[in-house]
Amino acid sequence: MPLPPQQGDDPSVTSGQTHASSEAAAMPSLTRRQVAELVGSAFELLGTLDRRELVQMVSAHQAPQPLVELIGARVPHGTRLSSLQDLWRYLPELPVDRDPAPLHEGDLLQIGEVAERTGLSLRTVRYYDEVELARPSARTEAGYRLYSERDVARLEALKRMKSLGLSLEQMRQLAPQLERSETPELLSRGETRELSEELQAIAVQGDARISRLERDLAQARELRLRLSEQIGRCG
Repeated sequence: MPLPPQQGDDPSVTSGQTHASSEAAAMPSLTRRQVAELVGSAFELLGTLDRRELVQMVSAHQAPQPLVELIGARVPHGTRLSSLQDLWRYLPELPVDRDPAPLHEGDLLQIGEVAERTGLSLRTVRYYDEVELARPSARTEAGYRLYSERDVARLEALKRMKSLGLSLEQMRQLAPQLERSETPELLSRGETRELSEELQAIAVQGDARISRLERDLAQARELRLRLSEQIGRCG
């Protein structure tokens, strides 16, 4: 697949569109999830889309005009894209955003409930907030922490990482990567490959940790067996 064209490669791309692409890239409200909602089903139905079809699709869904111009400026004329991953290749500035539903206090958990759910101590939950590993989604007017289900899922993931012996910094790097891996359709092929390599490296470290724990467990069982034998002789 050709690289995104420079201005002048395609006579149908105007300088105004090229300028608009830089403006669109800076739009904080435009995310990959939002774009995926506009065109994702089209890939499933049609298999492939070219630039003209993409522009028609997003225009029909009343997409922001900067997005229409961004696609016109970035996607080469005549190129057919077969997936959202192909599209992200030409729109790398669009942030990955899960676009969570609005939070309501009645749907959130207080820290005591979170500690009970996760098996973590109150002190650990507070600590992960203080070091910005797992921030609560909201607070009450009195300042008490309130956690969403997504927050709880992250805390449970941190607990599993800790059991593998990962350092605080490794946990900080891995937590968002695991969350990104849950929505691979929002990643480009390059991002998917990079993410896979990073997760594989952590998996290797985890395997080594498990092997050490299994050796320790075998030694503990052997000691327990010998103690049982000694108890039997003494009895």
